[in-house]
Amino acid sequence: MAQAIRPLLGWLGIALATTFFWTPTVPAAAASSYESHDCVFSLENSARRLECGMLSVPARRDAPHSAPYRLAVVTMKSPEKRKGSPVLFVNGGPGSPSIGSPEFASALWSGFLSELDWLKGRDLIIFDPRGVGVSE
Repeated sequence: MAQAIRPLLGWLGIALATTFFWTPTVPAAAASSYESHDCVFSLENSARRLECGMLSVPARRDAPHSAPYRLAVVTMKSPEKRKGSPVLFVNGGPGSPSIGSPEFASALWSGFLSELDWLKGRDLIIFDPRGVGVSE
């Protein structure tokens, strides 16, 4: 019995030593940047303030210097006192914009925001996925 356990204890020792003394290599964090710009649409009959910009992220997170994707992002700031975390709206699709054209965005979000009681006191963040709408 002791002879059968001895090899297992050896492997267990190697596993523990590896766990404590081996440091895995972690890829460098992918660089990203945000650039504010004028909004392509406005909200009708809404007290929400729009903050618009482009978020640049590497096409490949494991290759921080790869060509960037530029994602159009809009934050619709709540006029009420903050009651909760921001809501990130991820559009279905594939290929469906959240921003798209000024006419589309203005009509969609002006109506949408007025109907959602649970969004009161919360910012709403929308974006166009890569290659869709205003994103590049």
